[in-house]
Amino acid sequence: MASFLKPSRRAEPTSDDEVVVAPPPADEWARPLADAVSRLTGASVASSARPQPLPHGRGPWIFGLPLAHDHPEPAVEPSDAGPAVALGTSAAPPALVARLGTARPDLERELAAIEHNRTHGFATETVQGIVELDRGSTGPDAITCALITDPIDAVPLPDLIGFNLHHANELLDGFAAHHEAIHRLPIDAIPGSGAVPEIVAEDELDRIDRDRYRAEWRWLADHLPTAAAPVLCHGGYQPLAVFGPPAEAWPEHGGPGQGLTVANWSGAVLAEPAFDVAFTLVAFWSAPFFAPNRSERTAIKMIRNTLLNTYKLGYYARRDLDPDRVRFWQAFHALRGIARLEGAYDTPGSPFATVDRGAIPTELGPELRRHFRQLTRVR
Repeated sequence: MASFLKPSRRAEPTSDDEVVVAPPPADEWARPLADAVSRLTGASVASSARPQPLPHGRGPWIFGLPLAHDHPEPAVEPSDAGPAVALGTSAAPPALVARLGTARPDLERELAAIEHNRTHGFATETVQGIVELDRGSTGPDAITCALITDPIDAVPLPDLIGFNLHHANELLDGFAAHHEAIHRLPIDAIPGSGAVPEIVAEDELDRIDRDRYRAEWRWLADHLPTAAAPVLCHGGYQPLAVFGPPAEAWPEHGGPGQGLTVANWSGAVLAEPAFDVAFTLVAFWSAPFFAPNRSERTAIKMIRNTLLNTYKLGYYARRDLDPDRVRFWQAFHALRGIARLEGAYDTPGSPFATVDRGAIPTELGPELRRHFRQLTRVR
């Protein structure tokens, strides 16, 4: 059970079975990143080893930076600036975490959401800062900056559930409660005016090629919801992005499902709560297709409705949502996923651009079509 809901941890495509926007080769940015992190943290950083890609739930283009003594070859001499740090592929926990960016506003968006959660008492990643990389090459895909944080000292939610099956419902209820609590945060005090973009349903629908998906596009257009008050939405809320204390620490946090930390705010947006809840529901439904093998896929399919419904009941116990609005956004997320896989979504300028760097298995496309039909009865 610990591996259930866990997608493949491949950071780059190894075949034609997934669509992914991979970062430029590490040779192009590892050394400038090492220099920039050295200046920011006071640690002496080496770029001789390859960076360590972190698991899917942490979001796109994110890497761990282990300490030098965890990756001793080649040797790195300490300096007056502080202890030596190396970018490597050690199995040891990373000392720092770097989210790569091609434009600073993408990282300021994530930083604003993290700081807003921290200000309101939620456990968050500790942010070191945003660094600018000194480099000669330029272009739309060049790595120009990185958000540097400390690693999360907690356990991924799927692992917590897997090792504590008799507390699975409580853990999922806490997952739902935390999501709803995020949606209650006041948005007038989010740091960095305009750092977090707002979703406008009409604009996002127009990014989908209507000629290619005539029936689906028409259903969405006919069921377009009226504007609703926006809240801070995570944009990718699913179990792999949520961490919690180990079971032995539950008493000091109030029990299982409490004291959660949410990572990967790279897709943070302002939108109605139904937008965010719908994504989570589609993520639960899609989980089997990210499994690394057939047996795990079968196992996840057997439990996904139970997991999905437990989350849904937990959220709805705390906030009433219009089921038609949730269904619209579920259908929207499904169709946008199809369009992205088929190159029929206008990504430039979209609030989804950063998170769209992550991998999606190509076989998910036909299944999303089926799910769209289940939600809408469009044939």
